[in-house]
Amino acid sequence: MQSKKPISVAFTSKFENIQNKLYIDINVSSKYSKMPNNGKTQIKALWDTGASMSAISKKLAEILELPVISMTKVGTAGGIVNANVHIIDIQLPNGDTIPDLHVVATDLVETNTVSYTHLTLPTTSRV
Repeated sequence: MQSKKPISVAFTSKFENIQNKLYIDINVSSKYSKMPNNGKTQIKALWDTGASMSAISKKLAEILELPVISMTKVGTAGGIVNANVHIIDIQLPNGDTIPDLHVVATDLVETNTVSYTHLTLPTTSRV
């Protein structure tokens, strides 16, 4: 049996000045979406190096009409909550795609930042 090779991607984003949060424009879609073109949508993503899993907003899951594949418990600032798990593909700025990424749908809370953030990505996805 052949083991899967880990996905390894790299890209560079340039900013005009020092950033305290790393937002990038990415495309998100899912072969499981009920929307035309697999729901392909451009969104802002936040790279969160302290996150232990990838998360999307409940609103994005609704927009893409993503089916729930399972549920899991997620630790948030407000305590432990049950969250739906979905599968998405993300396309990075360099064109590389990370397929079949398991994400939890939560109420993403951002203060003093972009209010339309739909995806939080850790440096390593463990969902």
